Amino acid sequence: MFSTGMKNLWHQRVYVDLYSGPGCSRIEGSNRILKGSPLLALSVRTPFDKYVFCERNPEYLKTLAKRVYRAGVTAEVRLVEGDCNDN
Repeated sequence: MFSTGMKNLWHQRVYVDLYSGPGCSRIEGSNRILKGSPLLALSVRTPFDKYVFCERNPEYLKTLAKRVYRAGVTAEVRLVEGDCNDN
């Protein structure tokens, strides 16, 4: 709702996720996998102009990068490695 409702109010809209993780989460005790906030944000009907995903775990960030690439995103995406409090 936000991305659609605000699309004409600003020159650019940037989505920032400070604790991105790998982009998906497995429900404990099951094989069910859900999209995490980064992949949900990338799949909104009215996309943001830019995305910034921060993650301190290098393996999670590497996995997220692959998932972002597979999503075929045309917007600018920046992946920031490290603790968001330090960056």
